[in-house]
Amino acid sequence: MEQHTATNGHGSTNGHSTNGHSTNGHSTNGRPGRMDTMGLRTFLIFGATADIGKTVIATALCNETTKALRQPTQYLKPNSVEPEFGADSRCELAPTPGHVQWFSEAATNDIQAYDEETPDLDVIEQAQAARNNADPLAAITNDTFVDDVKSFITGRARDTGGWMFIELLGGVNTPVYTGPPQADVYRPLGLPVVLVGAFALDGVSLTLSAWDSLRMRGYRVVALVVFEEERWKNYRYLVQHFRHYPALPVIRLPLPPVLAPELPAGAGEMGEYYRGVLESGCCAGLVRVLGHCYGEDIAE
Repeated sequence: MEQHTATNGHGSTNGHSTNGHSTNGHSTNGRPGRMDTMGLRTFLIFGATADIGKTVIATALCNETTKALRQPTQYLKPNSVEPEFGADSRCELAPTPGHVQWFSEAATNDIQAYDEETPDLDVIEQAQAARNNADPLAAITNDTFVDDVKSFITGRARDTGGWMFIELLGGVNTPVYTGPPQADVYRPLGLPVVLVGAFALDGVSLTLSAWDSLRMRGYRVVALVVFEEERWKNYRYLVQHFRHYPALPVIRLPLPPVLAPELPAGAGEMGEYYRGVLESGCCAGLVRVLGHCYGEDIAE
């Protein structure tokens, strides 16, 4: 539940000394210029790998901003591929009773969901089918896909303001339809990143590799979130490791009872979990970090 930052609580003394974020919107170390989100606090949620609770983190964030701060919040999941209750939204920007919508008051959407009519294919096979011209997804390019995401963000910024959390599929280097790692595809947006660390066996290695991959591409990683899992205790190592990188706050949250509950059967346990997280304020520190990050960008 703890937050570990530099002595001023927000990273370096000016917020930029160790991350290379320039004051003109362009990086001195290759970081792309940040798109103008017009007052909509927009963050990418990357994971060190799949099935580590990114959706749980996103839901907790949505609860904090909608219920504690009472501010409008959007949740977007590009490339969603889940069954009805496990999904967080579906194609054509139409919300469904997915996990985030079930447990929060955020508006939920996704863009260009994988073909749910071919459940026997995993996401890699579906992407390969698209590249082989086996379905309409073959027409999607990196530029058009990112333009769709950018247009959605811009539209919601004009309509609602508030917050937007964009949860990305799988891990940092999970491929998109057209083949390249998604970290390459989303880079032109220049949006700040919340990285969710891996808590299971070899999670430390996965987390550090994900962080390096993002930094190498010029992303601004503004927070690392890790669950307090007591078998492998990865969170303890990561907290100690990132004390040497004070510009990156490490936020600890309690481990949820399940990561992908069967809804609505599993709704009771997860509902109690989210109420506990909200009432304890253990996600409030993360939201403060994100708000400070947004304030720095406005100041620039």
